Amino acid sequence: MLQDYWATLIMANLLASLEWHTDEIIEENPADSDNKYQQTTNENRLIHKSRKILVKCFLQESSAKAQKMYDKLIADISRRPVKVKPGRSSPRKTPRNAKFLDTYKSVI
Repeated sequence: MLQDYWATLIMANLLASLEWHTDEIIEENPADSDNKYQQTTNENRLIHKSRKILVKCFLQESSAKAQKMYDKLIADISRRPVKVKPGRSSPRKTPRNAKFLDTYKSVI
């Protein structure tokens, strides 16, 4: 039971470090010099790409191959940043009424 917790914690920390690394690359090498908005890492892309490649990277016997895969992952993620537009927020929707609550059946 605790191994799921620790695995999630390790993955979250690993993704945070990857995001920090790609944010540095994005700040150093902007795609357009006349960007109106600041750019940052696309977190959806980061999670999707890293979950496919990181396990393969950890299982590599050769550290050179693992480093090459890691560098390719960082380059791929930092290639497509998203713009941070100020003043944007997504207000949460109010919860629905509990009128459908009685339709659920009890298992006991």
